[in-house]
Amino acid sequence: MYEYNLDLRFQNIVERYPKRASLWFNESEIYTYRELNRYANRLARFLVQLGLVSGDVVCLSGIKSVHTFALILACLKTGVIYSVFWTPTAL
Repeated sequence: MYEYNLDLRFQNIVERYPKRASLWFNESEIYTYRELNRYANRLARFLVQLGLVSGDVVCLSGIKSVHTFALILACLKTGVIYSVFWTPTAL
């Protein structure tokens, strides 16, 4: 059986390429792997403070932004199951 942990894979990429761009939204919004990881870690701590634990389910709604992608990573880091609902303007 093949198992793969996306959070561990992302951590490996952060360690290898911390200064490379991870997200590009336009010329003025470029985030490195290190920046995205730090933001995701802050959100992961916030999820834990809210009382969410591994196996809990959340629905994420919004536009495609650094906030949404960081929250997805935060869910992966904490084991929280997520579903994403992109708003029509995000497509």
